[in-house]
Amino acid sequence: MAAGTCFYNNLRRLANDRGIVLKTIEVTVVAETSDSLPETREVTLKPTIETEADENTIHALIDQALQESYVAGMLRNPVSIKLG
Repeated sequence: MAAGTCFYNNLRRLANDRGIVLKTIEVTVVAETSDSLPETREVTLKPTIETEADENTIHALIDQALQESYVAGMLRNPVSIKLG
């Protein structure tokens, strides 16, 4: 869910920065988990955007939003978290 929220926020921020009006945004998050361990193996983000922008603009927005997602980056490259 955190990956979906981060991605959604990036979509809104980037669209605003580019002057793109997004009428609606829906991000469906599908997570594949392991049966034996409580871990997530794969997360799929499925964005649905309603806007008057052309397809190339929408795809560029989606690509950049994913590229700038901190949560998605941490899932791709796990970070050790410790309490001290």
